[in-house]
Amino acid sequence: MPSALQNSTTLEETQVSNKAASFLAGRGGLYLSARYAVGVLISVANMFVLTWLIGPHNYGLFVTAITITSVLASLVRSGMDTYLVRCEHTPVREDYDAAWTAIAAFSACAMLIGAAVLPLLTWWLKSDEFVAAYLVTLLTVPLAGLAGPPTAKLERALEFRAVATIELIGQSLALFSGLYLALQGFGLWAPVAGQVIWQVFVLIAGLCIGHFRPRFRMDRARLRPRLVRRTRGTA
Repeated sequence: MPSALQNSTTLEETQVSNKAASFLAGRGGLYLSARYAVGVLISVANMFVLTWLIGPHNYGLFVTAITITSVLASLVRSGMDTYLVRCEHTPVREDYDAAWTAIAAFSACAMLIGAAVLPLLTWWLKSDEFVAAYLVTLLTVPLAGLAGPPTAKLERALEFRAVATIELIGQSLALFSGLYLALQGFGLWAPVAGQVIWQVFVLIAGLCIGHFRPRFRMDRARLRPRLVRRTRGTA
């Protein structure tokens, strides 16, 4: 009889825990959806206002530079942040450290490759006006990449509100700093500086709010499952 009561209590606790987790996940989805909607509005406003202030030519040069570096930034994470959020086991400190170290190494390689292909890019685009902005925005590759593990740690803890807040504040900083610099006559460098400020803020805020103090850790055993899953996912 006591065993039956204990099992019933355990079942009820499990159901309550699952309902609480479902509620938090649902509320987190609302936060992320709201963040996405507001983020789109900020991006559109940023595009139209900056194009008007610095001119379509300068803004086009910025878009060229940031498009290439954004692709590199998405590649350096190699899906490791997604793995940390979705994996069945609860990630431990060593998992986050290994992911951080791998992303740092991939970022260094991506920056070198990005710089090495510059002659090819100038030949393909038949212009070198974007080169300076492109080289500066390459700095956002490790910044955006290394923000992955601390953001994944927050999402794993269902801290979606914190993730949404960090991203929106970062976008707002990019918008207002870009507008200020554009009004001061910095032209092309206004959106470039805004982008760098955005990524610096997101990385620092993620580290602080997520209470994540990274340590360099090379661990092939921990990295292999996530890299194998990434390879299968892209096959």
